[in-house]
Amino acid sequence: MILAVWIALFLLGCANVGSRGGAFPLHAYPHVPKALSQPHEVWIPCSNLGSPKNAVISQMICVDEVELLELQSFIRNLDSIVRKYEYAIKTINKAE
Repeated sequence: MILAVWIALFLLGCANVGSRGGAFPLHAYPHVPKALSQPHEVWIPCSNLGSPKNAVISQMICVDEVELLELQSFIRNLDSIVRKYEYAIKTINKAE
């Protein structure tokens, strides 16, 4: 199944070889951070340690800073890939 998806993506990336613009590159999906792949281990209820005086501890969720930075990096990388594909689609549509 995964092989079929990769082949389909490859063919879609090379489908435009005969047109004026040439082939558009495929971009790898960024590494999925633990905050998304294993959320039950990353997003945990906060404890009383280090919380503000007015905080409602039972309604707060905490995450380690390293995991948060990985999630931010993933979002930036994914946004970059989406923008590249949007530009490629606009270019293909203009060529037709």
